[in-house]
Amino acid sequence: MTLQPIRCPGCGLWPVISTNKVGPGGYSILEPNLCVSFRCYGFCPFGLDCGYDHPDEFSIHGTLELSVQALVAALHRVSERNKRDVYVCNICREKPRGPPSVIPVGETFHAPYCTACGNFYFQPYVQSLSLLLLKTSTNHYEVFKKSVDEASKLLPVEFQVPFMYESHRWATSRFSWSLFNSRNAQDVMTYLLGMVNEKRITKFRRILSVGAGRGYTEHLMKKSCPDGVEVLAFDRDSVDIPRAAKFSVPVRFGTPDTLLCYEDLKDTVLFLSWPPFGSQVNNESTMAHDALVNFEKKGGEVLVYVGDPTATGDWRYHEALLSRWDAEEKFSTSVDLWVPEKMGLIYAGNDQVRIYKKLATPRVIPPVQWVLQSK
Repeated sequence: MTLQPIRCPGCGLWPVISTNKVGPGGYSILEPNLCVSFRCYGFCPFGLDCGYDHPDEFSIHGTLELSVQALVAALHRVSERNKRDVYVCNICREKPRGPPSVIPVGETFHAPYCTACGNFYFQPYVQSLSLLLLKTSTNHYEVFKKSVDEASKLLPVEFQVPFMYESHRWATSRFSWSLFNSRNAQDVMTYLLGMVNEKRITKFRRILSVGAGRGYTEHLMKKSCPDGVEVLAFDRDSVDIPRAAKFSVPVRFGTPDTLLCYEDLKDTVLFLSWPPFGSQVNNESTMAHDALVNFEKKGGEVLVYVGDPTATGDWRYHEALLSRWDAEEKFSTSVDLWVPEKMGLIYAGNDQVRIYKKLATPRVIPPVQWVLQSK
């Protein structure tokens, strides 16, 4: 991905140093790693995703009281002010010269923002509330999601979608897209061990994840593994994982081709959690398909797939599952969900955890339905 340079809304400067980081930096030869948004405003809209140096995320605006009650109260004050058509940016203190401009939050929701500094009028309160709950969750995804759901009910209705969108953004940055939890991991492991006991699959000694992201789901799988089973996690962007987002399974640099480095994967379970969504027609974002094909080439027989089938993987991946793999219909585990409508999104509200076994003989299937529906 080619990153576009970002003009500093505070200084009006363009970066003078070419970098491959996300965020407003690269403006100073003397301080190439400086986040100028924090320098100008004490706030960075990129938050945990910013690749440049700034103070503790929770030192936003030194006078800002960081408690759930205080932040909720601040958002209610902003709501009352906006109802009177009084808009004042809480970041740069500028007022619009006319009706406020709006930009999307997610795909279906729009909110007014400050054209002077580029931040929404609900900031820094929405982001600060999300980050506060993230900090107090102490690396427990379920605790974070529950606290987010409870806090959302306390907010003015017009800020509920931005808050859920923002919270999901940080959850994805710290944990994963899916709300896969320790119970799901234990259910998966119990079923796999049952397949071994029934001699339906070879006794496995490793679970190998491609596209592991932050390694959170792999961390949960490791906790459920019996002695003698290791969990390996690979991701092409592993070097960009924030230090705070690392769990018990180290995420190493790797791509689907990493599977070809193994001599035999018959004793391995392939784990794919929310592989990137590809085209319904073209060969785009083919990671899941490529990983599955390479796994098959090395004798792999068991797949664990976590994700929404309508929002993950490309058409060739799903065609391969239909033709060459058989879903274990007896396996079932319920997954908590981020509701797309509550985040201003359309898709990704049908998370599933499925276990597949390689077929000895591929089945004949009709032409891929995605392709037919797209014509």
